[in-house]
This record gives sequence, C-alpha cells and structure tokens, in this order.
Amino acid sequence: LPPPPTMLASTWLFASLAALPFVSEARAAEAISCQAAACFDDGVSSAVGLLQHTAGRALPSLRPLGRSYFSQHPEASARWFLRYFGGEIDTELAGLTAHEQGAKVAAVVRRSGSPSSNGSYRVIFIRGNGSTPRHDELDRFVQTVGDEWSNVMKRQQDYTPWTDFHDGLSWHVLNLAHTREDRLRFQDYGTVVRLLIPNTTWTLELVETNEQDVPVKSAPPDDAKYWAENEYRDPDRCRNHSSEYDVPSTHRLWWKTTYAAADARAAVHFANEALGAQLTGSPYPWPPVPGCTAARWSVLQGAPGEAPFSLHFVESKEYPAGLRTVTDFHRYSSTIADAMARGCFEPALYTNIMFETETLDPFVERLTSLKVPFLPVLVGPGRYALIFAFHGNEGIVVQLQSEVLTKVEAGPLKL
Repeated sequence: LPPPPTMLASTWLFASLAALPFVSEARAAEAISCQAAACFDDGVSSAVGLLQHTAGRALPSLRPLGRSYFSQHPEASARWFLRYFGGEIDTELAGLTAHEQGAKVAAVVRRSGSPSSNGSYRVIFIRGNGSTPRHDELDRFVQTVGDEWSNVMKRQQDYTPWTDFHDGLSWHVLNLAHTREDRLRFQDYGTVVRLLIPNTTWTLELVETNEQDVPVKSAPPDDAKYWAENEYRDPDRCRNHSSEYDVPSTHRLWWKTTYAAADARAAVHFANEALGAQLTGSPYPWPPVPGCTAARWSVLQGAPGEAPFSLHFVESKEYPAGLRTVTDFHRYSSTIADAMARGCFEPALYTNIMFETETLDPFVERLTSLKVPFLPVLVGPGRYALIFAFHGNEGIVVQLQSEVLTKVEAGPLKL
C-alpha cells in the first residue's frame, strides 16, 4: 500500500516494518544444556590436528543458501537491510538454520529475479537467548568494528582490516535515494562501495561491473551529489587494477564472500580440502609484500548450469585494526572451534555462510579425515546441518545443509 499523503515515505516504511513479526522464537529442535566445564575444559586437548592432503572422490557441489550473522539487535539489522537493499521478510529461512530455542531471529531475503544469479540473497540476524560472557565478548568485537568504521568515515584512516569481512553484491540493489535521505555514510572508491551492517562485525561490498556502470551516471542529481560526498581515497595498495579476475561474476546479485584471514594461505588450502574450492588468480601480490594487501582467491564451481561462487581470503596487515584485531578474533574463535569437538555450540558460530548440498556424508568423511571438529545438527524435520570452522582461521564458519545425513547422528544444539 502507498503511504498516507500526510506521511513521509521513509516514516511510513519504518512504521510499517515495526508492525511486522521480525523477531521470532527459534523453531529449531529444543536445545539441551551443555555445562561450561564440558565446553571449555583446559585439561582436554583440541581435537584439531594438522591438515594433510586428502585423497578420495570429489565432494558434492555446493549452492549458496544464505548468510547468518550474530547481531546485537537482529530486528534493527533486518530493518536496515530492507531500507537500503529492499526485499522482504523470510519466514522460511528463520526455521531452517541452526539456532537455540528462544533466540531472537530476524530473516530477510532479496530476490534476484534471474535464474543465473545464485538465486536470492537470504540473510538471517541472530542473537542468542539471554546475556552470557560469550555474548559480551562478541559485543566488544562489534564495538571495535563500529569504532574502526567510524574512523574511516571521518577520514581519520583509509581502511580497516575488519572491512575484509564482507559479502559481494551488485550495486544495483542499493537504494541510493534512501542513503541520501537518511545521510547514511558509505565508502566509495574506484568501482567499489562499502557499507557497515549495523550491530554486526560485517560489511557489504557493492561492485560496479565497469567504469561505465558507475551509479551516478544514471542517478538523479541530488543522489549523484550525495554519492560524490562519500568518495574516498583508494586504499587498495598494490592491487593490479588492470586485471579482470572477478568481472564476469560481479553482475550477479550475490557472487562472493570475503574473509579477513589470519593466514590466507591456510584458508585457501582448507577451502580446497574441505569444500572442494579451486584456487584462482588474484590481483593482489602473493607471497605477501610488506606494506601491501595480500590475498588468495578461490571459487566453488557449482553444479552444471549453476553460477560459480567465489571465496576470497585477505590479509590487510598494513592497516590498523583497533583495540581488538582480526588475529584476536580468530584466536578467540579457535576456543569456540575446540568446544565443537565436545559437541557444544557458541554464539560466535551464528556468523556463518550457509550452503546446500545433495548429501552431507562425504563432508563428514572429509572433515573426519582432516581431524576437524564439526557439529551435526537437526535444523528441521528431515533437514540436517554440519557446522565447522576453518582450521587456522577459526573466525571463518561454514554451515552445510542437506536432507541426507547417514554417517553420524544429528541432534539438537548443546549450548
């Protein structure tokens, strides 16, 4: 329905959103208790061993299902997304991902309208039930990211490594008029636009296909003027801008996920071993060069007829990261990964990328052979998930889903 004639469109939108049931009670299987001593026992050694090359049959293809984020305020994060990227409430996804009973859940979906664009971009924001020391620690990381982003917006520094945690979308989904109306700040340089997702440790990267695809070339004058106000100095040190490694993919709605890595080499190796990703070229120097951003890129090819999906792993060690660094985050997350070996779920695992696959069994075998802990979880009737973290980069968490799991028994979350 259109807004009443006496109400501003933006006011009407937020009033309408406020009436929608964003926050839902978790519908996953009822969680059972997991005492802290069982989850964090210093006397129990980690089940994670050194990775070794794994021979065997190829892994099934993976199809991007969506993204899950830990959010301090899931409802507010979802409203922000709908305001600037459009979409609708996703009632299906909220019931098809692993979370504890009673968690606050807000899920949205931005549909692509194209069968060749990896379907839709589905996003779920979650905060666990109650306040715990682990929630408090995540809140402190969120605060650090917010502070560092504020420094960039104030032009006090060119970049923050925390920005390397981002999903890659086409800029066409951005509502530029709403950013101008609300004075939402973003970082624009070259053919890249970056925005912080509020209440999370993640950002979004919007990519223009080429210089002729810049939004201001077709935007109304007021929007173009505001766009120019958000232009920043290019922080991409040492990038080969003549390369076109990712141009064929950037026209799609959601085409990649990028991670700030503690060890990009280890991350891309694990992506190959555990997910079947293939190493690709990157416009950044490798091995790392002092004073330069370094990166390793990989791609999941997808099933025949499906678009590939990119996974990028970046080290921006030339820039300050704030009170808590990216390395601190991965180090903190490694304690969570160790807890998974004892069957325990932690709030940090809410931030993960979700893929669908035909069967989870080959991944169970592969992770077992790699000595990497994982959680097999029942997320709905006849639907299962495997949750695990990258060895050596435990802040990178993956959730694989399927209707087939026979190698291990899945149960409810243990918190």
